[in-house]
Amino acid sequence: MLVGIAKLGLLRSGTLVIAATLAAVGILGNLTSRLLHGHVTDLLLFNLHVPLARPWPAFNVADVCIFTAAILSIATSLPKERNTARQISD
Repeated sequence: MLVGIAKLGLLRSGTLVIAATLAAVGILGNLTSRLLHGHVTDLLLFNLHVPLARPWPAFNVADVCIFTAAILSIATSLPKERNTARQISD
């Protein structure tokens, strides 16, 4: 599926390809866990010793992949600052 999307030109940057791959891996990981076990197993639990986050919400590697994909997608979609000749000469 990702190869087809890339061939259509929908993923124009390498960062978006990585984000799409991470999202697909995370979705497939959670889906597989849900289908095999009936629920998604959270593997990582941290106690940050912060009053509002005791304990920090549990998550798994698939969740990390999905979150990272979202951050990469947002970062890629932000407008880039362009240096024009006018700004450089001032």
